Amino acid sequence: PVGVVVDPVNHLAAAIEEVGNGTKYKFAVEKYRSVPTSTVQVSISDLTIDANKYLAQFATSGYDETWNASYTSSNVTGDKVKGNNPDFPAFYAAGRFRPSVALSGSLASKKWFLPSQQDYFHAYDLLGFAQDIMSIGSLAQRYRWYGYLFEKAFTDAGGKSFMTTEQDGYYWTSTAHSGGSRFWPIARELYFPSDFSPLEYKVRAFVLY
Repeated sequence: PVGVVVDPVNHLAAAIEEVGNGTKYKFAVEKYRSVPTSTVQVSISDLTIDANKYLAQFATSGYDETWNASYTSSNVTGDKVKGNNPDFPAFYAAGRFRPSVALSGSLASKKWFLPSQQDYFHAYDLLGFAQDIMSIGSLAQRYRWYGYLFEKAFTDAGGKSFMTTEQDGYYWTSTAHSGGSRFWPIARELYFPSDFSPLEYKVRAFVLY
């Protein structure tokens, strides 16, 4: 296996391996530290207010954020497709992810991408039974979940665990939230802090199958 299905309705799967074997990447290079880079920006100043409306008003697909130029703001120079722009290392690396197992059939031609928080929400809900996450839909609170059940879906498939030390346990998403938005898996809680885009965190690629 190369992935775990996280949303069977929308045919979404997460890779069982980390991009770059655990290499850490920037969301965007330093020149974009304080610059909105997405046309769907969750927040710039009203962090909590906007974050509480995430799933209802600001949710996007990571595929679109990675491969659709219309999701990139006019502030960005060069290629507007973040998956092709080295100034967005996490997107660029996710778009070039190749599993260690050779792919065949239709999956071989599919594009991998940096998942959004919405994409991850489906994974938290389906695999980790995150409490009320799809009905509340906020990035501003923590959710109780079964983190080890979530992990088991990946490790049973021969994949890499998400949960580790705090320093190595952050993953970028494609969601623009006062910089970038990251995923921080803890055994009993989910947490989605925003952070400065030039900081470096790990990446897990998703694919539409």
